[in-house]
This record gives sequence, C-alpha cells and structure tokens, in this order.
Amino acid sequence: MDAVGAIMREQGFTGLKTNAIAKWVGKDKKLIRYHFQGLANLQKAYIKEKDYWPPFFKKFALSADADALEMETLFVELMKENLRFFYGDEEMQKIILWQISEANPVLKSISQAREADGAKLLDRTDPFFRNTNVNFRAVIALMLGGVYYIVLHSKTNNSVVCGMNLNDVKDRDGVLKTIEQLISWSWKQVVSPGSAASKSLKSHYEFQLLESLASRFQKNFIEEKADPSLADELRAELLRVEEVLLEQLLDLTTETQIKTFLKINLFRLVQIADSFYLEKDHDNQESKLIGEMILNIISPVIDMVWGGLQLPMVLWENNCILFKKEVQFLEDRCKNLQIEHELASLALTPFYRFLKGIVRMKWQDLLYLNAYKNHLNELLLNEGITHDEVLNAMISLNLNDGGVITYFKTKIKGKILGQSDQQLKEILLDAKKIISQLAFFPELSFNSEKQHAVGELLKWLNSELDYLKDEPLDLFVNPLKIKTKFTAPQLAVWQKLKYDNGLYDELNLEVLSEKIAGNFSTRGQDKLSPFSIKSKFYGKDSTVTGPIEKMLLKMLTDLRAARKGI
Repeated sequence: MDAVGAIMREQGFTGLKTNAIAKWVGKDKKLIRYHFQGLANLQKAYIKEKDYWPPFFKKFALSADADALEMETLFVELMKENLRFFYGDEEMQKIILWQISEANPVLKSISQAREADGAKLLDRTDPFFRNTNVNFRAVIALMLGGVYYIVLHSKTNNSVVCGMNLNDVKDRDGVLKTIEQLISWSWKQVVSPGSAASKSLKSHYEFQLLESLASRFQKNFIEEKADPSLADELRAELLRVEEVLLEQLLDLTTETQIKTFLKINLFRLVQIADSFYLEKDHDNQESKLIGEMILNIISPVIDMVWGGLQLPMVLWENNCILFKKEVQFLEDRCKNLQIEHELASLALTPFYRFLKGIVRMKWQDLLYLNAYKNHLNELLLNEGITHDEVLNAMISLNLNDGGVITYFKTKIKGKILGQSDQQLKEILLDAKKIISQLAFFPELSFNSEKQHAVGELLKWLNSELDYLKDEPLDLFVNPLKIKTKFTAPQLAVWQKLKYDNGLYDELNLEVLSEKIAGNFSTRGQDKLSPFSIKSKFYGKDSTVTGPIEKMLLKMLTDLRAARKGI
C-alpha cells in the first residue's frame, strides 16, 4: 500500500497503473493479480485503508436518546475534525479529487458505503427540523463540499478562496469557528424551552457578565488604571455563575446530557479565564479565581469532562510548576540508577513537551501525566531495574511517541545484525511475545490521535516477520541470479556501500534489499531474504568489512595501473 500512496502523492490517481505500481515496488506485476485479483481490488483496498470516514462514524456515535444539544455538538465536532484530517492527509485529498473526476465503479461503491453510514446520522436529525425552515442536510452538504474545495485550492496551488487560505493558521481557525457557528445557528431553530440546550444558552447569556468584566480588566491593564471594585464584582459573579451551573447539572438525568453540558460550558469558561490571564509569572489572581471555580464545578463529575478540553492558562502554568519539580526528581533518580541518557529523556518526554510552553495542555493530557507519573515513580523505586524494563513500561503506559517507537526498533535491529534467518525469526518472535504480554492500560494515551504503542509495535514486528516468509509463487525466482563469493553480511555491506556513494539509483533501502535478494546469491546460500539483507546493511564486524576493504584496495591498485598504461 505504501507504493500506491507514494504514486498517489507524486502523480495523482492517473499514475495508478499496474506497471507503475510493479515498477515502484520492484516486483512482477503478476503478483498484483495474485494477491488482489486485479488492479481494481488493489485500488479498493488502498482507498478503504486511507478513508478516515469509517473510523469517524464509529467515533462520532449518537446515544439512543440523543437530544438536540448532543446532536449539535456531535455535528460540530465531526465537521471540524473532517477539515483537520482532510487538510493534513495528502492521499485522501487525491482520493476525493479522483472520486469527482472519474466515473469508476470502485470509487462509486466506496462513496455509496460512506453515504449510507452518513445517512444513519442524518436520519436522526430529520425529526428535529421537520417543523422549521432549515434544511440541515443541505447545510452539511454545502459545508462538506466547501471544505473539500478550499482545502484542495490551498494545498494544490497555495491559492485563496474568498480571501481565505487554509495554509494560514489564522484562516484555518476562522473556518473552524465558522463551521461551529453555522451548525449552531441551524440548531437554534429546534431548541425547546426547558431543555438542556436551553439551559446552556441561558448560561451562555450569563457568561456575558463575566466577559464584560474581562473586557474591563484588559482595558484597565492597558491603561494602567487601578480598579479595586473589579475584584469584588468578579468574586460575586463567579459565586452566582457557579451556583447556576451546579443547579443545572443536578437537573440533567443522563450521562450524555452531562458530558455535553460540561463540554459547552467549560469551553466558554476556559476562554473567559484566559481573558483574565496576563502573562507567565504574573500574579493572575483573577484568572486563578475562575480556574478554581472550574475545578469546583467538575469535582462531582470529574470522569465526564471532555478530554479535549484545554486547561486555562493559569492551571496549565500551575501544573507545569508541579511537574517541573517532579521531573527534577525523576531525572536524578534515572542518573542514580545509571539509566542511559537517551532512554531517560524518552521516559520524561510527556513532561518535557509541556514544560517547554509550546503545546497547550488538555484535560486528557493532565490525567495522563498524573497516571504516568505515578507508574514511573513506582517503577524507579526498584534498584535493580533494567533498561528493557523501563522501555517496556513506557510502551505499556502507551507512550506512543515516535521517539520511543524508533528506539525500540533500533534495539531490535541491533540484536539481529549479522544473524541467520532462523536467528532473526527467533529474535522477532521473542520480542513479539514480550510486547504481547505487557500490562495494557487502554485508558492511557500520550497521543490520542495515534494507535496504542503496543499495537503499533506488534504491527511492525508482524511486518518484519512477513519478510522472512517465502515468496508465495516460486514462479518468480530469478534463474539468472549473479553468484558471488561473499557471505550474506559481506554482500549487504558491499551493496549498501555502493548505494551510499551514489552508484545505485533506487527509491529506498526497502527496494534495494528486495532487488539484492532477487538478483544475487552468496557463498553457500542461493535463496536470500530481503529482510535478512536489510538487517545486515550496517555490519561493522572486521570479518565483514576486512575482506571488502582488501578487495577495494586491490581494485584501486588495478584502476591506477590501468590509468598509467593509458
């Protein structure tokens, strides 16, 4: 599938031909027919793998008794998420462009399946809009088409639509905000008095008093005016708003209603708290008061707070101060245990990303950091802790950061250098067994947008093990292989040396290893594994490099002698 994606990114859908794909992966085109029964099925498999809508429909599911407020919130998040994903997924952009550019039965069937899933959501909205003048399906259709259109404009030619360029973060945020406004305007037509949505709207009106105080606060700060009465007014208003919100929370009867109510109101309160926040290390007393009120409101329903909710700046800052002390303790502990620097740095990655002050902390991040901190503290109390145990604990706690994944892969690759195919298989199987048996914490996630670290590593290990399997068809074994006197490690280093020095014009080392395995044999070994060759590219043992160096020196002597003869 990687080859199909690469061709899509470079050439678009017009480049997806059997010969082009076969050439890209360095395989006989008959293999495509063997594995996929034709190009159409390969295209279908590729699109299904890249299409983010099926997971979206699973993620954005309505409860059985969903009310107007829940539906409004779901469609706001669904359509905003669509813009974010579509903007960042170049292959999906090509797929959508392909679907509207060519009459193709494969594309049509996938589009129809996507529409069928979407219809299940839209069918639930129809009763709410039956007696209104709003066609909600048309609103979503225009919004969906508009997002596709402006994203393709921005990504293809860096061009603007109505002055909006989505490559500009400000413009992109503006479109996201407008998506929310348009959907909210539609649902205001169906809000009934006394409903949870009606209560939220009332709260929003009451928040305007806090926003007015925030404007006054900012103006006073700019003009350097003292306003002693403002603090007292703010405290009184916060007490009133807190009482109103807690009272409304008590009236809600379902978990879905509570989650939706919290999501809408806390989002607004965070914005207000940030309006009172001046700068780091400033007193920020007013912002702290709002932060304390937020904590009071969520205290009885803390498990229902939306994980994507950003912390107010003042709470983020306070938590960073606490975590900074924790990190210092953990760094010292790692030094005392003589844990290598790279591994220790990776173990503390969850804290570093927020202590740098670049990434805004969300509620799910705070929960993860507290749980991760507790597990790591307990782990590092063990005086006899090994590096592997530290790494496995990070994986188990779902530190699904690219650095951790790469570190694990590098360790495995270091173990398999120069090993036979059977030894390679045993090392990979042992690693797979260990990863499969790790304690699993599915509720924890360093990056909620990525697969769990256990799943990602198992997928990698399985793909590496697949390299060791025989080709499905002996039909494609090359009868014209070049026989060498090299051992397998020597052949791998020799070919990698030529690749590094620009002799070969191959796409990457994956392709190179497959071609070496398919076109060369070594001393006492006619059949080579691409994975085995790839694992030996970096051999530094003198039994590998010595004979190669000796050969290169002899070749250089012969070449110089030939030049003198000329």
